[in-house]
Amino acid sequence: MVKQINKRFSPPLSQIARPCIPNSHKLIESVTSTNIWPEDLVQHIQDLKDTAESMKHRCAGLASNQIWDDKTTTPYRVFVAKIMHIETKEVIWMEFINPEIKMSGAKIKHEEGCLSRDHYKRKVRRHMNVSITWQTLNSEEIHTNKFYGNATTLAFVCSHEVDHLNGVTIWTK
Repeated sequence: MVKQINKRFSPPLSQIARPCIPNSHKLIESVTSTNIWPEDLVQHIQDLKDTAESMKHRCAGLASNQIWDDKTTTPYRVFVAKIMHIETKEVIWMEFINPEIKMSGAKIKHEEGCLSRDHYKRKVRRHMNVSITWQTLNSEEIHTNKFYGNATTLAFVCSHEVDHLNGVTIWTK
């Protein structure tokens, strides 16, 4: 379901997102599908993908707290980003569950925008060396991707979305 984007100083934007915990009773079963994750997380990820797709021409990524509308709980630690599938070359929205990012090396400045604040762009300094680990809905395996000395758009998008999950925005950075 397409959701509204939380704007500017909406409380979910300033909250630090909570980790996604697999259903422990499901881990004994074969880990081949979304059955290990809570149903509300699976639905929330679909909402993230639907919302991002509805704005695909101006959206490269979307963090959980940007569309979180449950005032009684903290947003999940998850975001989606637009990537090109390695085999099919199709552009898809991939979920990054429990992402952790490590940054090092020189920083470069580049312009970023944010859906949480329309028509706002700012030059932001980002590290050139980025390593990100995450999980997906289809497995509990931990994936790692390293971007070293390579200022790629996906590295910047992942950094931007993890900032959101940590309660940081480009206008407070």
